[in-house]
Order: sequence, then C-alpha cells, then structure tokens
Amino acid sequence: MPIENRELAAGTRLVARYKKTDRTCEVVETADGLRYRLDDGTEHRSPSSAGKAAMDGVACNGWRFWSVEGTEKPKR
Repeated sequence: MPIENRELAAGTRLVARYKKTDRTCEVVETADGLRYRLDDGTEHRSPSSAGKAAMDGVACNGWRFWSVEGTEKPKR
C-alpha cells in the first residue's frame, strides 16, 4: 500500500517485495537528518533512492514502492 503520510518518524519500518524478495528499510535519525537504512546497512536520503538501491538501480517512486510495516496487503 503506498505511503500517504510522508511525515515518517525515526524508527518507522518500511517493507517492499521486489522479484519475490522481501526488503526492509528503517527510518533513522542521523546528524544529517532523517535517512532511510536498507536491510543491507546502506543509508539513503529518500525513500526513492532507497527503493532504487533495493531494485538494483531501477528508478522508482519510493512513496509507492514502500509500505509502512503492518499496512501492506497480504502476500499471495
């Protein structure tokens, strides 16, 4: 489910599925402001750049790619 409330607090966990692989991302507070930390440890400035990294370099709209954990549609 796309993220509608873009005011994500530190500690929010985001989830997505790409090519049958589940990916997670956590919103973290750093000295430079909020960042989006992927499950591989890399940090990104926006959900879109985190989504692009999760999709092996394919550009995406991160607000549509990610879902807040617990709000995603049931897996098939």
